Amino acid sequence: MRLALALLVSTALVAPARAGGADDEERARAHYEIGLGLYRLGDYQGALKEFAAGYELARKPGFLLNLGQTYRKLGELREARDMYRQFLAEVHLDDPARPQAQKMLAELDDAIRKQPAPRAPEPPPRAAGPPPPPQPEPEPAPAPVVAAPPPTVQASAPPRPAHHHGLRIGGIAVGAVGLALVGGGIGTAVAADGAARDLNAADQAGAAFDPSKDRAYTLDHGLSIGFFTGGAVLAATGAILLIVSAR
Repeated sequence: MRLALALLVSTALVAPARAGGADDEERARAHYEIGLGLYRLGDYQGALKEFAAGYELARKPGFLLNLGQTYRKLGELREARDMYRQFLAEVHLDDPARPQAQKMLAELDDAIRKQPAPRAPEPPPRAAGPPPPPQPEPEPAPAPVVAAPPPTVQASAPPRPAHHHGLRIGGIAVGAVGLALVGGGIGTAVAADGAARDLNAADQAGAAFDPSKDRAYTLDHGLSIGFFTGGAVLAATGAILLIVSAR
């Protein structure tokens, strides 16, 4: 994964800026930074939007590699192929990223050829014959006379069983633990995002790769997923218990 990201970093920043000025250049760089952080966190839909916005501002061919790689991660192989084709059409023949892009394009073409062809929709069944003629509607029968029901005595509701109270307390406790885990997931996700930004800054500055920072990012990212998943399950369980106790 580091080799693919290094390719994206180098090619997205080496192309010359268009005539839109330094403001567009800075805004495009900001979209690139945010998109790369989201890509490292696994939010490929968010990264796709940021890379597309950066390309609209700066029109750097390197953004097309970012878009192609992100589409590939999302499983949208035809869109990824279009991005690599557009990149190869825009860069010079001696561009250092061109061989890698040609290799990725060949792999995408092969993967698309192996996909099963979509099935044609089945035609609707043909009718066996003309529909039968409509039958005359019968005359409505007179409504029967219904005697008024005798008055009923409203019975008092039976006392709620004691175990419902226990379910309510358990639901509140389980839901609280779930919400606490979700909060922990938010904290570890923020920490993972910070580590991703530090790694990105080091890549841009040409600094040496920091394995401890990469391990911290991997650990925080995994913990955030675990916290979010466990918290969501416990919160849903607590809500179910509260619903059952209210019956």
